[in-house]
Amino acid sequence: MKRLIVLLLICNLLSCSTSKEDSNANLYPLKISNKYGYINNTGEVIISPQFDVAWPFSDGLALVEINNNYGYINEEGKIKIPPTFDGAGSFENGFASVRNNGNWGHIDTAGNIITPIKYEFVSHFENGLARVSKRHSKYKYSDRWKCKYGFTNTLGEIVIDIKYSYANKFSEGLAGVEINNKWGYIDTNENIVIDPKFENAHDFQEGLAAVKLDNKWGFINKGGDIVIEPEFVGAKEFSEGLCTVSIKSYDDYGVIDTLGNWIINPIYDYVGSFSEGYFRVKINDKWGFIDKSGSFVINPIYNSVGNFENGISQVSLNGKDFYIKRTGEKITITHTDKASTPNFQENENSTGRTVYTLYTHSRGFSSTKYFRTVQAKVLEVDGNDYKLEYLENCYSGMSLSGKVKGLSKGYTYWERDGDVYDTRQEARIAGKSMGFKLSE
Repeated sequence: MKRLIVLLLICNLLSCSTSKEDSNANLYPLKISNKYGYINNTGEVIISPQFDVAWPFSDGLALVEINNNYGYINEEGKIKIPPTFDGAGSFENGFASVRNNGNWGHIDTAGNIITPIKYEFVSHFENGLARVSKRHSKYKYSDRWKCKYGFTNTLGEIVIDIKYSYANKFSEGLAGVEINNKWGYIDTNENIVIDPKFENAHDFQEGLAAVKLDNKWGFINKGGDIVIEPEFVGAKEFSEGLCTVSIKSYDDYGVIDTLGNWIINPIYDYVGSFSEGYFRVKINDKWGFIDKSGSFVINPIYNSVGNFENGISQVSLNGKDFYIKRTGEKITITHTDKASTPNFQENENSTGRTVYTLYTHSRGFSSTKYFRTVQAKVLEVDGNDYKLEYLENCYSGMSLSGKVKGLSKGYTYWERDGDVYDTRQEARIAGKSMGFKLSE
């Protein structure tokens, strides 16, 4: 009988004590020797390089890529949500978007599926609501824009019907929506608050939203009144009373205040959003940082830069990525013995412990894959290979001859190049996320 034991990474979440060093509070991904690990803001390697790609931490978890699959680790470098997804986003407000077989849904920080993985697109949750979209059945897969948009809540329930040509996220209680090729705004009860009369619309921030009229961008208030006349080719959103805009072309960016006055003249190739007191700017194909007055605080010498977060920014120079401080000083990377080691090595000597695996099977001629979880004991570990002994019977139904199919308690085998789950619940969550149907 053919078996498939799904390969898993061990979930072993360690709780953080109050004595944890402050230097571990903020971790940042960095590529070292062709693998990604994490450093703190002093440059100390806290999580050893072991991931194919890694993203910043959010809600205590970080998205990582392992062998073309995506999962999440905690700040100890331990796998919290196994890499069973073929696409994923970072956590935000307690939820993350995940993809399997081309469809998207949401999970919570425990890995539970909240929004069914069946949508063309899902956004992050904002104020308890997230955008979702479905493609009209008459359109082909390549017609990505032939979708309708609506909103789901944190229980996975559709609370605003999937009927809009496009929709922005809810911000300050309102969301921009496209109706019959015009944009307006709705509230969370789906009431139209600002009539759809704009060519395009952005989110409200600090009481103002950028809207497009006659191919130019201006700003309205929540009453729908124009407060800054449409005269810009491009516009972002306000932050701390400042907003990046461009005039005439897309390579003359500057900054205005809430009255439309120029604070920083439009002389830059690009100006990013305001973050931690700085704007990142591009001029003459190089990147640097300016303050509110428009003065350079870090000269434009880099090929690319990111926003400052907790006092550091990731930059690229001559093909090398590294972090700098607000002074522009490069953060030196240091390796210490306390950096976490790769997850697939740390349990090499953990024989005798109880774990759970997935036993998958088919029923008759059905193409549906079913699975059961099986409690097992680790007998031996050799690198990434585990010798396991079933601690319970695992039956998958009756064969055509009327005999019970399955494996009995005491069955032993080597699980090659794979890992196992710490709890039955974790195994069940992973099996369902893989598209299998639970049969126990």
